[in-house]
Amino acid sequence: MDWHSASVYWEPRLGLQEGDLLRCLFGGNDDTVLVGRVTEDEWWHVVARRLGAASHDVQALRADLRRREALDHELLQVVRDLRRSARQAVLSNAWGGARERLRRMEVDRLFDEIVISAEVGVAKPAPRIFQIAWDRLRLSPSDCAFIDDTLENVEAAAALGIRGHVHRSSRCTAAWLRASFGVP
Repeated sequence: MDWHSASVYWEPRLGLQEGDLLRCLFGGNDDTVLVGRVTEDEWWHVVARRLGAASHDVQALRADLRRREALDHELLQVVRDLRRSARQAVLSNAWGGARERLRRMEVDRLFDEIVISAEVGVAKPAPRIFQIAWDRLRLSPSDCAFIDDTLENVEAAAALGIRGHVHRSSRCTAAWLRASFGVP
């Protein structure tokens, strides 16, 4: 997701200041949706109140954000290349509809396991979600590698003995994966 372009587009339309869109989407008590205590629809009602936006504007925002979701083909190629030598999982802080979105994009077929926070009732950086992933993969923490765009989550994994990498660009992450697993 290109959050910057979404913010540049939506903030003026909703009368928000720079940075407000992401704060309204992800700030506050969003752990409730991430661990499945509220549905995605209920969460969007909270977001609508935070935004001070009309229902039709929030529905348009949701639809636009769905359209902006894009697969990172460079990283997916590395995932395909690694399938021969490593068990892999998606470990995502996401609400309940995430598995279906992955299925529709056919990404679920590329991974051995998918662990979604709203389904298991715990979210990163809690140690339990990492344990769920390594248990499902039948690996020990020292046999795992973890990639995330949030330093806090990578540090949480490292504290459990998992090698980690903070994702900043597809090229850097692809290079790290290839070097870590000896894949050309």
